[in-house]
Amino acid sequence: MPDRPVTEVAVAVVIDPQSGKFLLGSRPEGKPYAGYWEFPGGKLEKGESVHEALVRELREELDLTITDSVPWFVMEHDYPHAYVRLHFRRSWAFSGTPKALENQTFCWSTAEDTGTLAAMKLLPMDAIVISRIALPAVLAVPESSAGLTKAADFVRHTKGAAFLAEDDTALQFAAEKGLPVVDLRETGCWAATDAEADEAAADGVTYALCVNPGTDLVSHHRNRLPLYVEGSPETLTESLRAGAHGVYCRF
Repeated sequence: MPDRPVTEVAVAVVIDPQSGKFLLGSRPEGKPYAGYWEFPGGKLEKGESVHEALVRELREELDLTITDSVPWFVMEHDYPHAYVRLHFRRSWAFSGTPKALENQTFCWSTAEDTGTLAAMKLLPMDAIVISRIALPAVLAVPESSAGLTKAADFVRHTKGAAFLAEDDTALQFAAEKGLPVVDLRETGCWAATDAEADEAAADGVTYALCVNPGTDLVSHHRNRLPLYVEGSPETLTESLRAGAHGVYCRF
């Protein structure tokens, strides 16, 4: 536990459902880290839930109405001015056009805008968030030769999906078909137990796929490691609300 008070902060990762771009805002003059870019949000007021705090903060700061959000992960950071616990939530459901109501600037960006992001002064936690945003919401996992073709068709027709390759054959197949592909051997792993999830997080694995996807595994480890649970596009929203990063589908 920190040796000073913990400031609870709600952070909104607002993602445009059409373009996939996420919203960043600059911290205005007079605040710590003025001029740095961050995901919008603010301190929780007494009695507020994290979602309620986001609704209030984005209305006050940017004139945006957040109609829904899902929990993502929680991380802590020790700044010189405060020890903060950051509650990140994702939202694709909002209305309005951002307006700078507190003399800040804002922009829409993507994880692929590496040049622009590199030139921006980002708060310490932002790089972790952006790396997680870059991960697909749905992974297609081929388990046989026939599954390669089925998984490829699924990826072509499913928004936000990517092909998961576990060997060179699958990787070459995806490349020849021009599919968005994730190489499990380089960035991820399978996890069936708490111990395996702990080991993956300690090894710096980018994400893990839950073999026995239970709420406990997700809730215990989502703060350290993005987790996928077995499901379908139809169960994606339910899985997101349980704290999973996304779902994977076997073919």
